[in-house]
Amino acid sequence: MLGIDAIKAGRYADAEKLLRKALERATASYTSPKDGEAFYYLGLALKAQGKLDDAYAQLYKSTWSAAWRSPGYLAVAEIDSIDGDLDAASPMTRMPSKPTR
Repeated sequence: MLGIDAIKAGRYADAEKLLRKALERATASYTSPKDGEAFYYLGLALKAQGKLDDAYAQLYKSTWSAAWRSPGYLAVAEIDSIDGDLDAASPMTRMPSKPTR
């Protein structure tokens, strides 16, 4: 994915644009893409640009996907920690990687 390559190169604004476009295409006919990868990486690009509120929302969206649940919750907890909200951050780091009954 070009957006991921842009993140790895430190081009966060380019990554944001590419990942938003990828999500727009992926959700054009469906309400959600096949997994949370694009949401996760968009969240990382936004976080790197200091857009923490938008990053939080995108990272949280990535957690619906089992493959991205753990990294998504960890990234959300990091933002909570940056914001000084350790009470919110702590449970996020203990979220189950698999849904429980």
